[in-house]
Amino acid sequence: MIDVIQDLNEYLGTNYSIEEMERERAIRCSMVNEQLIKAYQIANNNKSEAMKYFYANTDLYLYDLVVWEGAQKERTIFTNWMIKFSRKYGVKKIFDFGMGVGSDAIPLAKAGFEVSGCEVGKHVDFLKWRIKKHGVNIKVFSEFPNEQVDMVILLAVIEHIWEPIKLLTHLSHYTKYFTWIIDLHDDGTDQGMHCVEFYKQLDPFTEKVLIECDGIEYSRMWPEEIDHGRPQFYGVKVLNV
Repeated sequence: MIDVIQDLNEYLGTNYSIEEMERERAIRCSMVNEQLIKAYQIANNNKSEAMKYFYANTDLYLYDLVVWEGAQKERTIFTNWMIKFSRKYGVKKIFDFGMGVGSDAIPLAKAGFEVSGCEVGKHVDFLKWRIKKHGVNIKVFSEFPNEQVDMVILLAVIEHIWEPIKLLTHLSHYTKYFTWIIDLHDDGTDQGMHCVEFYKQLDPFTEKVLIECDGIEYSRMWPEEIDHGRPQFYGVKVLNV
């Protein structure tokens, strides 16, 4: 397992423990609502533009992603499961939509897959630093480049997208498989950076995607080792198989 916490300490020149990083994360989480209000003001209440501004200017995710990905062994379980799934179905080219700090992209590239992805925000410099440090060839885009791939992964990303069904419909023209995690909370109140309006779409979400993305066959698949007390969804969208 690649130690993302060790990587961030090396990148920052610090020696934070996981508990100290959690405190840094908590400080930044406490400022999310204020940052979102500012983003909406600058974007003249244009919701889509406000979200883009927020993600481009907050440094929350440098700590949030490292704590989330570094402290949860399930990420390794899920990455290993994706490797097995990809080998089983002949996946060679993978696009990581919302790369975070590379906790899936880097192991996938080390496993021999052709990996690219997109990400925005201040943590992108750390992402690129990690890619270079670990000696893998991964292209990083600021948006999906509309190129054919075998699989698109969206891990804890969809709930951050303003128009998720529109995005998935678009991506469906360029890939055979989707793998996703949706981080679900009942009303979004404890995750201010998630699009609250999106939660209203969650119950019929799968049916909407099936209806609006022609040619997608749906198959529920996820690692049995992962069991959450809070609602979270793991799945694969299979196209034309």
